[in-house]
Amino acid sequence: MAAAAATLNLLLYLFWISLLFLFSGSLQLCVKEERKALLSVRSGFPVVDRGLSPWEGDDCCSWERVGCNIIGHVIELDFSLIIYTFDNVFIRNEVHPSLFQLKQLQYLNISRNDFDGRPIPSSIGSLNQLQRLDLSSCDFGGEIPHQLGNLSHLRHLSLSDNRISGKIPASFVHLRNLQFLYLDTNNISGEIPKNIGNLRYIERLFLSGNQIEGVIPKSIGNLSKISVLDLSDNRIVGGLPETIVNLTALQNLDLSYNDIDGKILASFVHLRNLQFLYLGFNNISGEIPKNIGNLRHIQGLFLFNNHLEGVIPKSIGNLSKMSVLDLSDNRIVGGLPETIGNLTELQKLDLWGNQINGKIPEAIGNLTALQILYLSDNQINGKIPEAIGNLTALQNLYLSDNQINGKIPETIGNLTAMQNLELSDNQISGKIPDSIGNLIQLEFLDFRGNNISGSIPGTLGSLCNLSGILLSDNSITGRVAEFFEKLSRCRTNKLLLVDLDSNQLSGPFPSHFERLQRLTDLDLSFNQLSGSVPASLGNLSALESLYLYSNHLVGDITEAHFANLTSLQYMDISGNNLSVKVSQDWLPPFQASEIQMGSCNLGPRFPTWLRNQTSLSDLDISNNGISDAFPDWFWSLCLSEMWLNVSHNHMRGMLPRSLECFKNVSSFDLSYNNFEGFIPRMQLWNAYLDFSHNAFSGPIPKSMFGEFSISYLILSNNKLNGSIPTSICTIRDLQMVNLANNELSGTLPDCWGNASSPMIIDVSNNKLSGGIPKTFGLLAILQSLHMNNNSLFGIIPSTLQHCNELVVIDLSWNKLFGIIPNWFGRRLSTLRVLSLRSNNFTGAIPQQLSLIPSLQVLNLAHNNLFGSMPSSFGMFSSMMTSQNKNESTPLYDDSFYYKESVIITIKDLDLLFTTSLSIVTGIDLSNNNLSGDIPIEITNLHGLRFLNLSMNHFSGNIPDKIGLMGQLESLDLSTNNLSGRIPMSISSLYSLSILNLSYNNLIGKIPTGSQLQTFTNLSYIDNPKLCGEPLQIRCPSDIPTIDNGVTKEEDMHEDDEYERIWYFIGFAPGFVFGFWGFIEKERKTTEPPGFLQSSSSHHQYPNLHLENVKVHLSSWISVASFTFVQCEANGVSEQVASFTFLKAMAWLVVDLSSSRRGIVICVGEGFRNRR
Repeated sequence: MAAAAATLNLLLYLFWISLLFLFSGSLQLCVKEERKALLSVRSGFPVVDRGLSPWEGDDCCSWERVGCNIIGHVIELDFSLIIYTFDNVFIRNEVHPSLFQLKQLQYLNISRNDFDGRPIPSSIGSLNQLQRLDLSSCDFGGEIPHQLGNLSHLRHLSLSDNRISGKIPASFVHLRNLQFLYLDTNNISGEIPKNIGNLRYIERLFLSGNQIEGVIPKSIGNLSKISVLDLSDNRIVGGLPETIVNLTALQNLDLSYNDIDGKILASFVHLRNLQFLYLGFNNISGEIPKNIGNLRHIQGLFLFNNHLEGVIPKSIGNLSKMSVLDLSDNRIVGGLPETIGNLTELQKLDLWGNQINGKIPEAIGNLTALQILYLSDNQINGKIPEAIGNLTALQNLYLSDNQINGKIPETIGNLTAMQNLELSDNQISGKIPDSIGNLIQLEFLDFRGNNISGSIPGTLGSLCNLSGILLSDNSITGRVAEFFEKLSRCRTNKLLLVDLDSNQLSGPFPSHFERLQRLTDLDLSFNQLSGSVPASLGNLSALESLYLYSNHLVGDITEAHFANLTSLQYMDISGNNLSVKVSQDWLPPFQASEIQMGSCNLGPRFPTWLRNQTSLSDLDISNNGISDAFPDWFWSLCLSEMWLNVSHNHMRGMLPRSLECFKNVSSFDLSYNNFEGFIPRMQLWNAYLDFSHNAFSGPIPKSMFGEFSISYLILSNNKLNGSIPTSICTIRDLQMVNLANNELSGTLPDCWGNASSPMIIDVSNNKLSGGIPKTFGLLAILQSLHMNNNSLFGIIPSTLQHCNELVVIDLSWNKLFGIIPNWFGRRLSTLRVLSLRSNNFTGAIPQQLSLIPSLQVLNLAHNNLFGSMPSSFGMFSSMMTSQNKNESTPLYDDSFYYKESVIITIKDLDLLFTTSLSIVTGIDLSNNNLSGDIPIEITNLHGLRFLNLSMNHFSGNIPDKIGLMGQLESLDLSTNNLSGRIPMSISSLYSLSILNLSYNNLIGKIPTGSQLQTFTNLSYIDNPKLCGEPLQIRCPSDIPTIDNGVTKEEDMHEDDEYERIWYFIGFAPGFVFGFWGFIEKERKTTEPPGFLQSSSSHHQYPNLHLENVKVHLSSWISVASFTFVQCEANGVSEQVASFTFLKAMAWLVVDLSSSRRGIVICVGEGFRNRR
């Protein structure tokens, strides 16, 4: 029966075909109404209309881009375009309503047209036979009409690349036959519909490039047939749903460029068909799953720009089909696993921007298919492996910003496919290998910031495909001219960029530029090039930037040097001995943005050739001997975002009252000139403004502040008067204010709570009055505060303790009073300079000051302080050791534009320390009412260079251990009540150049020896009982007297043994071994104590048995009869020359003259002295 039915159906089909054939001459296949509708639709697409051939004949089914079914209904219409414009004019389209009469349409494509933001017609939802609808790249706007949900037969829907906004219609879940949905590259917002899982036949879903928010719905796991899911470049948040692992048909998953967080699911390994996984640019954390190696079909793994931690799992080596692995910009640690060598099909490996350490494994040489290798910006150390030479397919190698050391291997020459080679900012040393010349495809070479030495290899000059070579910041030597000479031999030279700055290149300036006609950037700064600059430089017509700063170049720069430099935009030839000599009416052939000609002998006239440089944004003509005023035409240039430096000239005259036509000035440096008059109004943006060291007068203009942005405001050393405007507190981005050395008056503004927290404030040497503003305490990052030499009064406000990053405080020469706050020590732990001198402070010096570990300079002189000097001052750790810093080392990070200074009084002279301040250490407590002993703990400050305790009431002895303060250069203890002898150890202060002990009650003989011989009597005057050179008073022991043929000197010889020995210390320090101590008690005996006497004869080697003897200070013994002396304590000894003594606990002083007299001093407990 079934066969009979099939036969009947076939006969009916043939019957109808026969009828159509018989009556084809009279039947019209195209439906008349649809034909008319098509003509109307075509009129709405003028670009398509012009591109199509004419529609002729009555049968619309034969028309181009129209398709019909067997009974003449239009079922296909393709009005898509390849191009968007016609005659370079955009032609707008519109959807004619007649389109919706084509009720049988199954395929509609009007993509790549322009509807100028019009919404998608909702009537499309009436074409309910549609199976494929393509409206992509049509510039549709508005929202997606919900009527599209009526197209139940739809299998393919593309609305991508439009301006569609709004949410995804809920009605879309009714499109149950949908297989392909493209909504990417629009402005769609809202969340992914929670019931998206109803689209069970979907195979490809593209929602990328929108503004979709919310989380990925769990129902996504119902899309069991999906092979491509792209939700990238949205605002999706939350973690990855567990249900995503149900998508077992998934081959391509792209969730990159969202805000997805959480961890990578370990269950991801169940997506066994996954070939490409994109999770980059999210907030995913945690470790890479250890079982990642189970994704055996993975070809591309992209996890870049996340917060991944931990190590690269060893199982990564199982992904043998991997062609791209990108884990860049994460926090991955550990070394590269050896298993990475198993990825033999890998073409790109990108691990840039992690914390990977260790060495590059030799197994890297197995990746013979590798074309791109990014390992930059990690912590990789060790050498570049020789096996790198096996990667013969490698085109791009990036190892910059690591800690790689050693030499560049010769095998680098095997990489003949190499195009980009970057090894910058490492610790690579040695020479550039000659084999580098084998890289004939090399286009870009970057070895900057290493320790490479030797000359540039000649083979490098044969790489004619090079477009850029960067070798700056190395130690490369040799003659650079030879390198350029070899490069110029290339028939077709592609070189664009040469950066060789900061090396040790020498010899004459290169002259072989004939074939370097494409060169755009040349930087030879900071080298040792000599001779003149050849005029052939002017033939580089493509040159855009020229930097020759800081060499030894000499001679004239003339118009010929610039003759053909028509493209020049950036030039810096400062820091040489060049002279720019051009005529006043010269017209440069270029329009430059940056001209740096500092110290180029441009003066005395202002260069008029600048007049046509209307594009300037950076001009430096400093230190050129220019004595003109600014010409009027310069101000009429009205340049924008200008950097101007005319400092260190002799320029004069007044500035215009307004410079507001100079828009958004970035830097104005007019310092060290002779400008006068008022400071002009100007528009400043994040500006560096330096008008210091001129003769500007009048008030500071309020209009400078307010809405403008100034980073550095430097108006010091002028004649400015009036008060400081309160609008200074409203300056945005302010980092430094320097108004020092003017005639400013009034009170300091107390409005700093509104300020942007400057780091440096200097208002010193003015006529300011009133108190210190309390709102200074709101400047959280203030580092330097100078208010010295004013008339400020009141107490130091307690709010200042909140400025806990302060490094320098100078409040000296004011009228401040009250006690010195103890919170200086408790809260300002970073303080290095504290100067409160010449005020009216009272009370005791707070012991808490010793809690400031970094304090180097403390100046409390000329106050009314009383009490004792705190013994805790011996705990200043920065004064206990010598400062190993370079003199130019700044005190804090942001002191490049500001020279810190402090005044230290030496020998009644106020000396200003600036550039060397970082190595200065000093304490000045002079001119107070301090009393008591000088604490012995002060001698712990072995790194102290200046100590001034003069003009006080100190009493007692000078500490015997003062000789330990080996860095002292100036010591002033004058005008006190000191008594006792001058310690012999003072002769150990070899750096001492200034000494003042005058006006005290010191007694005894002045020590002699070394530098003490250089001081005059002024260092000791008005000490009545002091004797010896350089005073005119002779000591009794120095006066010979006759008594029965025996001089008094001979008679007192042994009684004066103690003074003889200290004479040897002072006068002959070369015979002092290990002196480290002091003697407080004077003992003059002709025989040693009984317990030290030896029974041995003069010619024998006597043994002294002295064990477990406790001594308070010292034990004495004459060594006239000993040839070998040893002091021991706790069984430790040290031998020097022919004597052995205890290190740091015993010292030996021996007179090696014919009398063989000397003394052994042992200090400590439990020592014994023998032989």
